[in-house]
Amino acid sequence: GAFATCTSSPISLSALADGNHSYAVRQIDAAGNVGSADTVAWVVDTVAPPATTVTRTSPTSSPTSQTTAQISFNANEAGGTLECSVDGGTYATCAASPANLSGLADGPHSYSVRQVDTAGNTSTVSTVNWTVDTVAPPAPTVSSDRTGTTNQNTAQITFSANEAGGALQCSADGGAFADCAASPVNLSSLADGNHSYAVRQVDAAGNAGSATTVVWVVDTLA
Repeated sequence: GAFATCTSSPISLSALADGNHSYAVRQIDAAGNVGSADTVAWVVDTVAPPATTVTRTSPTSSPTSQTTAQISFNANEAGGTLECSVDGGTYATCAASPANLSGLADGPHSYSVRQVDTAGNTSTVSTVNWTVDTVAPPAPTVSSDRTGTTNQNTAQITFSANEAGGALQCSADGGAFADCAASPVNLSSLADGNHSYAVRQVDAAGNAGSATTVVWVVDTLA
């Protein structure tokens, strides 16, 4: 702006808009000679940076049985500092991305990242959440209408999980486990001899529980 006679020093400026600012002062001596100006310049920035981008790159599933995690993150504004927080802990300057976590206990986990720009404005926090579950589910409850030795070549197997979520897998006569059909399962045309039906649960984190097995013998020979 145009030069004008200064008020007394110091000068207090307020309500400055975001952007570049400068303040220049020059002296005119008693003879009317104009000296060169001395100028101070600065930038006002009251706008917080945009939220950071945070991704859990490994493992991507939740819940997971893995006790490690890899978190990738990046700022969406140049400059400033990224600050990270694990499981709600104190924010501290982030190490380089990706962050590799290990030895994670069972339970919920979180990784949060925010940016503090060069003017001291703090962005909103970006967070990834996941759950670690390394505990296998309990064995299912299984019952059969055939026990011991029977002359019937049919059987009805009833089963239910003892933990919510995941999937039940069934195995007939020692075969490979596969996802169960709906309970009850009706078996027919069973050959004479020993028979078994086993059921296990694989929880949402991929942990396979122990199997519950019912056994019986078919004997149709007089």
